[in-house]
Amino acid sequence: MHFSPKIGEPLYWPSKTPSCTKSWCRKVFKTKHTECKEKSGQPPAAYGLCSIPLDKIPTPSPDVSTSLSPENTSQPSQGSEAMTPARRESVVNIHNNYRSALARGRVRNGKEGNVNCPTATNMYQMRYDMAMEAEAQAYADSCPDSNSAVSSRSGLLTYRISSITLPYDDAITLALKTWWEQILKNGVNNQMKYNQFLEEKPEAPTAFTQMAWAESYKVGCGIKRRSFGTVVACRYNPRGNIYTQFIYRPGNTCASCSFTCQDALCPAPAN
Repeated sequence: MHFSPKIGEPLYWPSKTPSCTKSWCRKVFKTKHTECKEKSGQPPAAYGLCSIPLDKIPTPSPDVSTSLSPENTSQPSQGSEAMTPARRESVVNIHNNYRSALARGRVRNGKEGNVNCPTATNMYQMRYDMAMEAEAQAYADSCPDSNSAVSSRSGLLTYRISSITLPYDDAITLALKTWWEQILKNGVNNQMKYNQFLEEKPEAPTAFTQMAWAESYKVGCGIKRRSFGTVVACRYNPRGNIYTQFIYRPGNTCASCSFTCQDALCPAPAN
């Protein structure tokens, strides 16, 4: 029988003497039926080791076992510690609020004085996806360059904040707001089509177009504190920003929804 390590407990207790003591052995096994093998008559391999009779070994309770079960090994990503359930919910709500306003024709297309973007017929409601979070978190962990080309990270948005103290909630909200408000500085064509000209023009609103991509309905985000600041990354699926395709289809709100429509958004596919 062996003892598995427990989370939060030391692997061993450091000591100034190269051996064990009876008190330390009792601390390890949590029983008085133990001794320290330190006499010269012992085999050399047993020197300095705690010993306990087999019939006195305490049985560990099932709830402290640290062995990996099939259930938790089959899920390679349980999400990052920084992305709490509340933050995931906030990511979805912010996206859907923005997309709902766009689908209703309430978002200005470009600089002040321009008309609003047209209403949308096919804007999906977004939902959170843990696989997307795992990919976004991995990218945030890699110390990314936020100025890397869109084509090199399709379906992924990154934002770097110089602060190392800004709360994570505020950092995520700021990143999403900054990406979305690109449309207020530099608009897109009235057809709402993504093309090379749109992607390559100065201050191209490519983060906005990904957030607004009608057929993207899964999103997951990650966040990482670095020495230079804070990195926020979000990945989308299906990805957007594809040449010759519509960012969304202009027309009567919800006209392309199959059955129902909520807040000007179509229900996302089940898969």
